[in-house]
Amino acid sequence: MNARLIQLALLLTLLVSGSVWAAGVTWDELSRDQQQVLLPFADSWNSLPAETQEKLRLGASRWSKMSVEEKQAANQKFGAWRELPDTERQRIRNQYGQFKRMSPEAQQRIRQTFERFQNLPDDERTKLRAKFERMSPRERRAFLEGMRATERARAMQGAMRGLSEADVGRMRAMMSAFTPAQREQVRRLVQRTPQSEHQALRQKLLDMTEAERAAFLDEQVGPVGSGF
Repeated sequence: MNARLIQLALLLTLLVSGSVWAAGVTWDELSRDQQQVLLPFADSWNSLPAETQEKLRLGASRWSKMSVEEKQAANQKFGAWRELPDTERQRIRNQYGQFKRMSPEAQQRIRQTFERFQNLPDDERTKLRAKFERMSPRERRAFLEGMRATERARAMQGAMRGLSEADVGRMRAMMSAFTPAQREQVRRLVQRTPQSEHQALRQKLLDMTEAERAAFLDEQVGPVGSGF
C-alpha cells in the first residue's frame, strides 16, 4: 500500500469521534489543504453520504495539522491495526461501540484508568496486560474497580494529611459527595495549583456548601467527562 492510500485509510481510523452534518459538505466548502488530502475523493465526493463526508473532512483537518512525528506514529498504529485478524478488529470495534454508549462519567473513569496504565514502567504494563487478557469479563470488571478504589484511597490519604480530626470528617463527607466528574475536576485543579497553595485550596473547598463547590469547580475547570 503506497503512502497516499495509507494516508487516506488513516483518515477514517483517526476519527473515533465527530459530529454528523445532515446537509453534508460540498467540495467547494473544503479548505485547500483538505482538498489536497482528499483529492482521490473529488470525483465521487457529492455521492458520498453526509456522515462519510464529515468524517473525511475532520480527518483531513487533523492529518494536515499533525507533525511529521505524529504522522509516522499514526502510520505505525495503522500498520499494526491492519495486521490484526478480522475477529480481533471486530472485537475492538464492538468494545469501542460499548464505550461510546457509556455515560460521560463511566467514559472518564476508563480514560483515567488508561492514563494510569500508560504511566507504568514497560515491564509492569506487559505483566498487567497478560494478566488482564487471561481474565473473564467479570474478573476484568473487578480488577478495574480495584484499581480505581486504590487510586481513590491514595487520593484520600493525601487529602487528609495535616487535617484536624474534625476536618478529616468534613473531608470524607465532601469527597464522598463528589460525582465522578467533580473528582476529575478536583484532580485537574490540584494538578495546576502550586504545591504551596494546596492547603489553602483544600480549606476553601471545605468551607463551601455542595452547591458552591459545584459552581466553583465548573468556573475554575469547566465541564469534564466528554471527548477522548
